[in-house]
Amino acid sequence: MSFHPTNKIKRFLASALGILFCLALTTAMLAQRPHGGGFPFEGPGFGFPGMPWNQLELTEVQKTQIQNIREESRIKTQPIHEQLQKIQTEMQTAIQSGQSEDALEALAALQGELVGQLAGIQAITQARIYALLTPAQKEQQAKAMEEMKLHREQEQEPSQQGIHPGRGQ
Repeated sequence: MSFHPTNKIKRFLASALGILFCLALTTAMLAQRPHGGGFPFEGPGFGFPGMPWNQLELTEVQKTQIQNIREESRIKTQPIHEQLQKIQTEMQTAIQSGQSEDALEALAALQGELVGQLAGIQAITQARIYALLTPAQKEQQAKAMEEMKLHREQEQEPSQQGIHPGRGQ
């Protein structure tokens, strides 16, 4: 394998794009809001993205505890999101000004570390919320998550077979 400078740039750009994708995904997960307005526990998405929490018949105490956990998570992640925005700006400036690959890799590494922190906070948030559920609610949650997984798989099947809905095959 050759270590030609253009290969290193390609690897760096692929890594940077991967990190940006992870950042976008994590940001979307943490910022997801319930659909349709209303009380935040009536729609899908809080705690476990896409989870239809209204099906779990949460108690008012559980709703309050979950709301507090999510607020704590938001407070922890806000400065990280701000750092990531700053790094993204620095990365763009570094790219446009012709900074060294080492400088770009250092920024990308810092960005990756912060994305990892966000993922950790999200996992802890989900674990804390899950711990509040009764055994019956955990069973309902598992069934709902499995149904959502099957639904997503079914939605993906036509495109994997070369059939693209809305494109006239």
